[in-house]
Amino acid sequence: SITDKQTNRISEKMAHVAVMVTVPILFTTMLSWLYVVSESPDYPNASLAALTTDFFVRCVALSSPYVLYYLIWHNGMGWKSLCRNNGVEVFSTLCLFLKVVPMYTLYCASFPGSWAFGIDVHALLAHATNLPPTAWIFFAAWMAVGQALNLGIYNAIGKVGVYYGFKMGHHVPWVTGFPFNVVSRHPQYIGSYCSFTALLPSLWTAAGFSNALPGLYAFVFICYVLVSKMEESDENPEEKDA
Repeated sequence: SITDKQTNRISEKMAHVAVMVTVPILFTTMLSWLYVVSESPDYPNASLAALTTDFFVRCVALSSPYVLYYLIWHNGMGWKSLCRNNGVEVFSTLCLFLKVVPMYTLYCASFPGSWAFGIDVHALLAHATNLPPTAWIFFAAWMAVGQALNLGIYNAIGKVGVYYGFKMGHHVPWVTGFPFNVVSRHPQYIGSYCSFTALLPSLWTAAGFSNALPGLYAFVFICYVLVSKMEESDENPEEKDA
């Protein structure tokens, strides 16, 4: 109907406006924080450390969620059978655990404790309480955008859609509303990486730099890109028919 067309047109315009407003805000908050970092003696500006065995061990830990994504993407029906037809539920529960692993790995790198995978909690709290206002603004902006996309994708296609339900024989309809009208490709991964980036000020320490923190962030970004390309190679049939 004409009303539906008008509604869709308004929705598209609002989505374009949202992108035009949000992207400059994100980069402004990042540049503001980086300026404070460059001017403050409290922040490390050291060159990247050499890649060590510990770096590659951390990369293995960081890659754990994406290895699971790969295995289930290519063996969806087998996973469903293994989980006694509860593949989506088991997958979503495992993902919650595996999301903690990368965060814990990065914080161990930036606030190393007395053993290989321990966190110096006192150093972490001291660092957090000394963060400048620009760091908190950066965190709030990037986390808000990231979680808006993540919540949007859950609302749009549900748990079954997010956790490869169509690979396990579930019907997942094609959706064109938010967040797909804002980010047409992989809004969940863009949202997750925005949220991941929001944590950067809390990880920006001398120990983090000595443990190649920027390299770890780059590795996670590469993992997101590879998983995105994997999903594009064999998409939901509903999407192909749209």
